[in-house]
Amino acid sequence: MTLKMRTTFFATLTAMALTSNIITPYQAWVQAQTVKPVPSPVPTDNPSPSVTPDPISLPNPVEVTIPDGTEIILSTLDELSSKTARTGDLVTLRVDEDLIIEGKAVITAGTRARAEIAEVQKSGLFGRRGKLTLKILSTSAVDGTKISLLAGRNSEGGGNVGVSIAVFALVSPLGFLIKGSNAIIPVGTKIRAIIDGRTKIRISQ
Repeated sequence: MTLKMRTTFFATLTAMALTSNIITPYQAWVQAQTVKPVPSPVPTDNPSPSVTPDPISLPNPVEVTIPDGTEIILSTLDELSSKTARTGDLVTLRVDEDLIIEGKAVITAGTRARAEIAEVQKSGLFGRRGKLTLKILSTSAVDGTKISLLAGRNSEGGGNVGVSIAVFALVSPLGFLIKGSNAIIPVGTKIRAIIDGRTKIRISQ
């Protein structure tokens, strides 16, 4: 085959490769490396409607009036002594029983009440007596309303004084003055108290 014939033959093969569907190994490798894009999800024509929860219905509160002078019973939680107490000390009491007004508990048993040491006198010689006086202050209704209190009519001391304990010095058979004991209010001492002023509160039905 002459040089001219060889040139014509290779030119013909090259033209056939360009016009045909034959893929060379290099072209196949390039196509394999090409990452096909992931199609986006097709949106639905009828998306699911959002569900709104039903509103929670709360019971309507009712107004209840606690009459002025209504009595409640309190009790002491700790022992109080004129030996250690100081005037102005705050004392925690508790409500003994539910206070029911119009068939509803407006103050529940166990609710804390506040009192104050109004007077302290330690016992001593020469007739000095031990004395301890407790002043009733307040408690709370079931809705958190502050309820002012006074001592009840049958409480020792009268007025706003819930408890007033006095202990006197003693004289021995031989004539010597013996120092008296300090005044003590024991744990669980019952105190009658009354509501100081007409008070309105709100209670859930």
